[in-house]
Amino acid sequence: MCVVNFFESYGHIISTTALLITLGVLIWYAWETRGLRKEAVRQTELSQRPYVILIHTGSGLLSFENIGLSHALDVSVDVQHMDVFLVRLQPCHLVRKGQKVKAGFLLEGKDAEADEIIRGFGSGNIGFPFFETHENIKDYPLTVHYENIEGTRYYTQLEVRVKERRVVVLKSEKSKV
Repeated sequence: MCVVNFFESYGHIISTTALLITLGVLIWYAWETRGLRKEAVRQTELSQRPYVILIHTGSGLLSFENIGLSHALDVSVDVQHMDVFLVRLQPCHLVRKGQKVKAGFLLEGKDAEADEIIRGFGSGNIGFPFFETHENIKDYPLTVHYENIEGTRYYTQLEVRVKERRVVVLKSEKSKV
């Protein structure tokens, strides 16, 4: 009898409290599930992501190297504006996973004097990318653009450290565009 009176008096409070606890558990569960979904999407993207860098292969040569987990398509580098000339790296349409591809380059003078300097070195070899024969060249950035097999665009920002004679990776991210 005592139990019946207790539930008649406090039953609605108990059921409301049980419903609120259930709601809290459902919200927590939904939040955790959302985190799992986001991580699964991130892992899938990582499994399909190329990661293209430029490496110095000696004697004025750079190569694209894909150290990612998927092939890279339409690999290109922004035109580099140096003091007296432009450096254009030739695009590469495919860099397979784990592959190195030589990156050809073309030097263009910004004026007639710069064109004469480039011609004087013959075949455009003036120590690119470190320009060993020029003392005034400072460290400079290079940005490599590429996409994965699904068409998602990425970029890798590099810096050519002239005095250290190396190319350093600064960051690599998905393109905003």
